[in-house]
Amino acid sequence: MMSSSSNSNSNSKSNSKFNRQPARSKKPQSANRPTSQHHRPQEGGKIVSWLQIGTRIFKILALIILSVVNERVFQLSLFPVYGSIPSSAHHLQPYPSDWKILFPLIFITASRFRITNADPGKFLPPLAFGVLTIQYHLSQLSGFLGPRWGVAVAKLLTCTSLNIGSLLVAAGLMKMLPGPKRWGPVLLPCVLLGVFSTNRPFLELRIDVVSTIVSRVGLQHLIALFYTILFPSKCLLLCLLPLAHSAFYNIHLPFPYQTSHLNSTLQAHGFSLVARRESLTGYISVLNNLRDGFRVMRCDHSLLGGEWLFSAPSPSGIREPIYAVFVMLEAVRLIQPSFSHPTQISDDEIEKKSALVIGLGTGSTPSALIAHGISTTVLEIDPVVHKFATQYFSFPPSLLSGANHTTIIQDATLYVSNHANAEKKYDYIIHDVFTGGSEPTPLFTLSFLSSLRALLAPSTGAIAINYAGDLRQKRAARVVARVLRVFGASACRLFRETPPPPKATGAARAGAGTGERAGDIDFANLVVFCLNGPSSSSTVLDSADGTRTGEGKRKGGFTFRPPTDADFLGSEARRRHLVPRHEVPWDDPVLQDSHLRTTARADDDDRNPITSSEELLREAAVDAGKEHQQARLAGAMGHWAVMRTVLPDVVWEMW
Repeated sequence: MMSSSSNSNSNSKSNSKFNRQPARSKKPQSANRPTSQHHRPQEGGKIVSWLQIGTRIFKILALIILSVVNERVFQLSLFPVYGSIPSSAHHLQPYPSDWKILFPLIFITASRFRITNADPGKFLPPLAFGVLTIQYHLSQLSGFLGPRWGVAVAKLLTCTSLNIGSLLVAAGLMKMLPGPKRWGPVLLPCVLLGVFSTNRPFLELRIDVVSTIVSRVGLQHLIALFYTILFPSKCLLLCLLPLAHSAFYNIHLPFPYQTSHLNSTLQAHGFSLVARRESLTGYISVLNNLRDGFRVMRCDHSLLGGEWLFSAPSPSGIREPIYAVFVMLEAVRLIQPSFSHPTQISDDEIEKKSALVIGLGTGSTPSALIAHGISTTVLEIDPVVHKFATQYFSFPPSLLSGANHTTIIQDATLYVSNHANAEKKYDYIIHDVFTGGSEPTPLFTLSFLSSLRALLAPSTGAIAINYAGDLRQKRAARVVARVLRVFGASACRLFRETPPPPKATGAARAGAGTGERAGDIDFANLVVFCLNGPSSSSTVLDSADGTRTGEGKRKGGFTFRPPTDADFLGSEARRRHLVPRHEVPWDDPVLQDSHLRTTARADDDDRNPITSSEELLREAAVDAGKEHQQARLAGAMGHWAVMRTVLPDVVWEMW
């Protein structure tokens, strides 16, 4: 009995163990049931949803795009202080951009420290807002730092710092994604930024400013706002300080309070702001000099022209221009071929004359042509420049009844190319576009100059081309050579606005144009007059060895007829400067560029319009070359120095 009971107990225990065994085995089966979760990404043993992955990818792309946009907006914000070319010197190829050196080193360092989260992202919004405050105060030191060091320091402390922080956070976010954790997340953001930054559309991005928000300072605030949306945190409280600075002290915002603060600062230095607005070509403003009594129009870090306010308008309603070069351009009316006798033009002949003016500025030159009764067509790309010229200067609106002029708001390259083969020809063409600080390179190409020659009346048509630069630099000499290549050296004459400086030594001349102050350069307004007609003689050197003798005057294919009282329009400035005086002969020692000297001696048979596509491609390759970019930067540095002698530093900095 006992044995049977013990056996039954043992059997029941064994049966109970046997019955409980499947129950214990069900747990791992239930744990293994949702097998699809093994394919979902995990982070530290936790499953990461696809939404989280998508959010991180979006932030990575947003940070890279913000870095690219920040590069361009940074350039735009420095244009009024340093000019477009110096501000872009670190961004344009073939110049090495700083991200090529700094970013890879930082990313390699970041990979060794194993940045695996995006916690540093919370500091990006305060940094983005603080960039505006730092940049504002650094601009007040532009006169001390100069364009070379001023741009470099501002870029390092603002744009580069923000971009490095953005890409470090992007690298941290990439390490949180499935995939390789070593080099891919570190180098990929730098590679993507390089692809975007070296793309010409991004480098040449032009922002059409249509409101306060879509402006330089407004775009910087928008960039900071995007950082705030991407990385919200308690650190946003740090943004209140730079926002308060922008609201009360940042005079670049076009609000009434900031404008009043700007005017009070300018008036302490003898200037006042009349109007300002950002537009297609840059920051446009009109300023009055309260001490000397003149008014100027500014575009970024250059002046488009000006008028004297103390002098009463002439009987024609035109005020005196402050620059003699605009009066010199009117001398295109005085050009007569050498083979003809000086004659006076009757009123009936004047009414039949027509002129094309490329570049309006303050309207000094086209206003004079209009006052002489010449049917004038003005090409201007910037509508704000046209508005300010008619509202604050002497240029008459074309909507007036009986107006003998038309203003076309259009790119000159498009208009000229579309009308090059038209039947209408112009007796005078004046090519006066913004040069020195940032000249529109397409308006000085061989193809464009050839199209202008096609628009001139044959035999008697004349053109005046204004270019601001230093003839000792190859860039300015190359532009003059292109003009001679199209019109012929024997049909052109070159004049300066001011007399040349005392002759320097060979070493000084070789290094001219590389400094940042006006004493190192010979920057001047140059005007090339050309006649589109037969010439009786070619360029003549005064001595057999090619040096000047006597006055050094060249024998050109045209002369300037003696002006009459009617030509002066009752203007004292025109009595002094209408007839060009400071001629630069083609054999002048300053014109040492071999290409220019060869072209200057060319025969008239070589004066054919440039139509070869191979030659145009060669010119484009030259413009994109390193030597050309360096010469362009040197010319811009010289222009910056000259502008700082025309107006004080505080006026350029308080834009």
